[in-house]
Amino acid sequence: MAEHYDEMTLLLYLEEQLEAARVREIAAHMRDCPACGALLRSLQHEGLWLRESLTAEDESIPARLLAAPADANVPWGWVMSLGMGAAGIYGLWSGVVEPWQQRFSQAGFSQGNLLSMLFFSGALWKGWGEMRNIVEIMATVGVMLIVAMLLRHNWRRWTTVGVVMGTLGFALAMPSAAMAGEFGKGDPNYTLPPGQTIHTDLFAAADYIRIDGDVDGDLFAFGHTVLVNGHVTGDVFGFAQSVTINGRVDGNVRSWAESASIVGTVGKNVMAAGNSVVIDPRGSVGGSVTAGAGDVLLNGPVGGDVLASAGSINFGGKVGGNVQLSVHEIFVNSGADIRGGIVYRGDQPPKIDPGAKVGGPVQQHYEQHVPEYKRARYYWHMAFKWAAGFLFGLVLIFALPAFFADVLRSLDRTEISGGVGFFTVIGIPVAAIVACISIVGLAVGISTLLVYAIMLYSAHVFVGAWLGKKILGEASGSGSMLGRLAIGLAILSLIKLVPWIGAIVGAIVVVWGVGAVAYTMFRRVRPALAAA
Repeated sequence: MAEHYDEMTLLLYLEEQLEAARVREIAAHMRDCPACGALLRSLQHEGLWLRESLTAEDESIPARLLAAPADANVPWGWVMSLGMGAAGIYGLWSGVVEPWQQRFSQAGFSQGNLLSMLFFSGALWKGWGEMRNIVEIMATVGVMLIVAMLLRHNWRRWTTVGVVMGTLGFALAMPSAAMAGEFGKGDPNYTLPPGQTIHTDLFAAADYIRIDGDVDGDLFAFGHTVLVNGHVTGDVFGFAQSVTINGRVDGNVRSWAESASIVGTVGKNVMAAGNSVVIDPRGSVGGSVTAGAGDVLLNGPVGGDVLASAGSINFGGKVGGNVQLSVHEIFVNSGADIRGGIVYRGDQPPKIDPGAKVGGPVQQHYEQHVPEYKRARYYWHMAFKWAAGFLFGLVLIFALPAFFADVLRSLDRTEISGGVGFFTVIGIPVAAIVACISIVGLAVGISTLLVYAIMLYSAHVFVGAWLGKKILGEASGSGSMLGRLAIGLAILSLIKLVPWIGAIVGAIVVVWGVGAVAYTMFRRVRPALAAA
């Protein structure tokens, strides 16, 4: 027997290619020779690495990822946080979203999806053309990156790669569909004269807008006073102090004005928000009426349901469907004819004249004004808000750890964050509204408002994490930062329970947090601009 074995003999030993007597001889030698034992272990490791390298490329999911951990403990903190988040989402859906969705469905919004109707069939769709193009470009780039990652092990197949990339590039270079529409801008007034017809959508912006002609499409009016005396075959969207419909509208009327009056004919539905909503006895609505106003006066016929939340509502005409109200006072005059029932929520009983006709039952739900902090539901909502804030912060910590840390450092600079936050909270919505009024910048304005809403919500998350860091000290990792976030959010939730003080602290948190986010974004963008 040699003093030491060579590598070839040991490889044959590992591969079980030797005779039994030879195997016993080598095994006995391994017990007495440390050098040969070390060489044998090295060859075992090299063989293992070689097999893994040969099979890793074709392996869909590595076996080490599929294997269960040896000592797996139940992450009770994560389970509780996710459970609270799920409960918060369920509470938001069942307590807010679903009831309002049912109310809108009862009011005539039968498209099935209110958001889909609002963004893709209503006013907002007209300004989302550019945003849609950006989303398409981003989606195409994302698909190209995914294809590149999938083909990273097969770059030698240049023909396949060229065909795929060429097809995607051709699809990206295809022109987008054009959006038709005519813009009318008055200085200071805009008038569509009688006998003139616009065969497309009309966007009008002026101090005084008067439509005496015909619009074969939708009408979007932005001004102080909007007066429609002609015929509109589509929908009317009015953003003004006063909106009056004297003519005929075949579609819907959506009004966001201080006062809205329907003196003419509306073929479908009316949705109005403002100080007063009036259906004149000479006017009529073929569909439903959805109103949120101080005073609602319905003296003309309404073909569908009525859904209203107002200070007072007065019925003097015909209503073909059901009535669902949440108002302070309700008056049903003697000339009213309500074919369906009335579901009423308020603190006073409805006043129904003897000559009034109500076809269905009248369900009265009196509400006693009890302070919110005396209701158990209030504390459940606070718990749900805490869970939602914690989950939002969890996503930020793991998705944008560097940005999250930068915002916390910006919160240390109280004066700068407070000043920037004051101007940001006031300035961004003003700039976004101005962009929306300009029609051309509608997509930019709406996108800015969405980002602004995210900043407002994230403010208390960042301030809560900062507060927890000040109490417990600097965090050494993501897990410890989550603990500080949970404690900080709980402290802010308890402070908000105190009357007056909670509102003041909440306002300070919003301004301070938004300022820190805006200042951090500015500092991150500034070096790139300087380099450019």
